[in-house]
Amino acid sequence: MQKKILKIVFVIILLSVSVYIILGSDYFKIKEIRVEGNKRVPTGEIIKLSGVKVGDLIFQVDKKDIIRRLKSIRYVKNAVVKLKMPDKMILHIVERIPVGLVPYYGSFLKIDDEGVVLEVTKNNDNKLPVLYGVKLKETSLEQKVKPENSVIFKQALQVLKSLDEMHMTNLINEVEINGSTIVMKARPDIEVKVGQADDLYYKLNFLKVILNDLQNKGYKSGTIDLSVKNPTFTPNLIKER
Repeated sequence: MQKKILKIVFVIILLSVSVYIILGSDYFKIKEIRVEGNKRVPTGEIIKLSGVKVGDLIFQVDKKDIIRRLKSIRYVKNAVVKLKMPDKMILHIVERIPVGLVPYYGSFLKIDDEGVVLEVTKNNDNKLPVLYGVKLKETSLEQKVKPENSVIFKQALQVLKSLDEMHMTNLINEVEINGSTIVMKARPDIEVKVGQADDLYYKLNFLKVILNDLQNKGYKSGTIDLSVKNPTFTPNLIKER
């Protein structure tokens, strides 16, 4: 019995010494920290805020804590921490993408597709669509916009998100929601009557083709009506070239 106990104690001591030697060596110390997926947030800022440094033991990395830290950055929607044994850590970042601006007390709220306020700005430097027809309650940075009518705002977000997904934010100046009716202002000066939000992707695809055709033909102003069965374009009296 005593010999058995001695063997167990010996094994425990041996394992403890082995762990101590391994942890004390450079083999499991982080030598590389790589950041992926970030475009707006600087790599250095992400690494610094993660709290992990080159030379830290890879076993001591707390993934949940790192994710919590990184999500405190305004433009970070989510983060994934990957550990590649024995000495690499990868931080994959999912950023919030601005899809539009909402007028607010003489400024603009820059929002993402979830309605989270990313910035308050005086200018539309990013050439994003400006959203009209939505009334807001008190709103603050890094929080979701608080609309008076959540149904209308949800519809407006879907429009902005669709424009972003179809790479059309550079084509549209304004989006106005009037009840359940959508009207847009395309660059340079073309009114677009979208009508209801049904078949939105189809309408936007059609709009993209029409705008490209009008540009090729030299039209800069007029009205596109997508709310009717057979969409039409009515130019202004003067056709600019």
